[in-house]
Amino acid sequence: TVFLETAKAKQADLSTEIINDMMEQKHNIEVLQKEVGQDSMTHFYNHERFRELLKHEIGRAERYKIELSVIICDIDNFKAINDSFGHLAGDGVIKTVANCLKEHLRESDLIARYGGDKFSIILPHTTPAKAYDIAERHREKIAALKIKYQKHKFTLTMSFGIASFQGGARTSVDELIRRADKALYKAKSTGKNQSIWLEEKFKISSLPVCKAEVL
Repeated sequence: TVFLETAKAKQADLSTEIINDMMEQKHNIEVLQKEVGQDSMTHFYNHERFRELLKHEIGRAERYKIELSVIICDIDNFKAINDSFGHLAGDGVIKTVANCLKEHLRESDLIARYGGDKFSIILPHTTPAKAYDIAERHREKIAALKIKYQKHKFTLTMSFGIASFQGGARTSVDELIRRADKALYKAKSTGKNQSIWLEEKFKISSLPVCKAEVL
């Protein structure tokens, strides 16, 4: 009898240990999944997770025939910041910009660090005109920042490329990103510190484009 009770007690302890191990493994998997989809510096979604989210939002927009916009933006003259003040200053600038962008997001917006000093924002249920307004708000807030690093003080600007599509049409992740990238390239090559929206037919829109002076 004592032997059976001891065996049962050991079995119970073993079962508890197995359950605890399984729970710990489950937690570790969840942490890993979060880390895989998250940029370590900004805690935004990373590039891979951004593409997954965009694919999902495109599918939803097509299914319910709603509009969807995407913004891709990057810091103007970022290399000059690194060259002038060092990479630690560059990292600080990226974090400062990330905090500013996050502060002015809508609840429905999804933001990711696309890579380096480039960010991407998914705007569900958003028309081109509204996406342009959102990009301009972000651009103005960034331009108003006063950056301090050690004894140095400086300002910076960002350029924004916007692409949109009607849910009744068809598109792909690569196509929408390509169009937003093309709009961003246009913004960078025609003066920087501005927002440009690209039409469905790949022509630059007639929306008013703010060409504020680069600080």
